[in-house]
Amino acid sequence: MKVLLLFWTEPVPEGERYAEGRGTEADYQAWVDFETRLKGDGTYVDSGDLEPGPSDRFVRPDLAAGRDVPAPPSGGAVVSGYYVVDVADLAAARAVAAAAPLHGSVEVRPVVDHTAWS
Repeated sequence: MKVLLLFWTEPVPEGERYAEGRGTEADYQAWVDFETRLKGDGTYVDSGDLEPGPSDRFVRPDLAAGRDVPAPPSGGAVVSGYYVVDVADLAAARAVAAAAPLHGSVEVRPVVDHTAWS
């Protein structure tokens, strides 16, 4: 099953530095090692970092008009990146998420397989 791992982190305010150990060469190497393991065991499908941005990047589609649509999340955490992994089950996806060298949290969301509909 394919699972989307959304990485939520606290952005560093402009002009400030990361906390000790964050954003260092060792931190970067931990991500390289993490991705190398995923590629090596055939779990890796895709990944990417997201540009930091203000909440005004949210768009309410026309189909949402007149419906109770949740507002963008408040607080400091933002989605900073993602991985798509192909694993046997949610327990395996949670294990991959727990191994991510992230200073934040990981949202684990199964991807719907629409191929059965065609």
